[in-house]
Amino acid sequence: MPLRNRKNLKIGVIVPILVTPLKWVLALGIGLFLVGFIFPKTADKLYANAALNLSLNLGTLSILLSPISRKSRADFWDDFEKRFQKYYTEAFYAASPSASAARTESDSGHSVVDQDKEKLLKKQIVSAERDLELLENPETIYGFGLAYSNGDDCEKDERAARECFAIAAGKGLAMAQHALALMYENGQGGPQDYAEAIRFYSMAADQEYAASQNNLGTLYELGSGVAKSEDRAIFWYRKAAKNGDPNGHSNTNRLEETMERDNYFNIVGEVDAFLDTHNVHIGDSSLLPYPKQKAMYAVKWNVAYCEDGLKSTTDPALVARYTKLISNLEIVFTLLARDWHDIEPSDKEAVARLSSCKEFPDWALPLKLKYLNERAAAEEAYAVASQVMEDKVREEQKRSAN
Repeated sequence: MPLRNRKNLKIGVIVPILVTPLKWVLALGIGLFLVGFIFPKTADKLYANAALNLSLNLGTLSILLSPISRKSRADFWDDFEKRFQKYYTEAFYAASPSASAARTESDSGHSVVDQDKEKLLKKQIVSAERDLELLENPETIYGFGLAYSNGDDCEKDERAARECFAIAAGKGLAMAQHALALMYENGQGGPQDYAEAIRFYSMAADQEYAASQNNLGTLYELGSGVAKSEDRAIFWYRKAAKNGDPNGHSNTNRLEETMERDNYFNIVGEVDAFLDTHNVHIGDSSLLPYPKQKAMYAVKWNVAYCEDGLKSTTDPALVARYTKLISNLEIVFTLLARDWHDIEPSDKEAVARLSSCKEFPDWALPLKLKYLNERAAAEEAYAVASQVMEDKVREEQKRSAN
């Protein structure tokens, strides 16, 4: 059978569709005839029923006019397409014996082949879904960023790395937030931006990511992109150290020592300036810029600091400087221990009047006996010096342990 034969096409496709309504009319007529032939009385009653006759006539008319309606036309074309496809399929296999034989063999194993194809398709769908999940996984995206950043199995591309880190960081991955912040801080893959570096370091630091906590501390210590604050810096260094970051440990120790040293330097500076303007016979320690014990501790700490520096250098200039500083500090330490005391409220007025006297007056001898005690001053100085030494040994042990 030729595939494109107009006569065969009419017989195989068009004629069955057009003849269908006529078949229904003919079937209806035959049905009515049989009812009248077998049941004549019943037929007479039915024929005499005007409403039934009207319904039958309208039904017949609707069948004949059905091709006019939109739904009927849509059904017609659906039916036409199905018949058209069937006609051409049968025509093709009829025209090709080899194709017909292959079709027969395929039909015999039809269910098994379809099941195998269905299983294969399901596996492919599952695999595709896993691949999609993997591509959307922030750790996978972060891995792509590392590959671009290091040039692993691809050309090094810091801009692409930065983009990958940004996507993974947006999904909340702490190590991606850290990597992106590092690129912002160093200006890799784009312009340097300390504000963005601090923002992403903070995101990771809030998730207890130790490296970000340490780097955030560094930015606060240096004042890079944020107001300089040693307090905030030591806060983040300590958190990083607590979470196991080795740089956090070393930075904590270093900054604590620096802050301690600066603090004691400042205390000694203020106390020394105060004593230069307050040359007294008996001093009221409540007037000192710092509590007496704290002031004495700071002075002795600076003495120990200078002594350590003196041991670690052979530079004549530094040796001379440290020696002079130690001498001046010892004088301040002695003045604090010997002359400044906790004055009882009843003696405060007399002590204040005594401070304006160049020579020690006779009326103030009772005050001298009461407050100026060389032995007590020596014991107090020794106690403070011992405490400084003990604390320094403890700090050294702590530093060695870390």
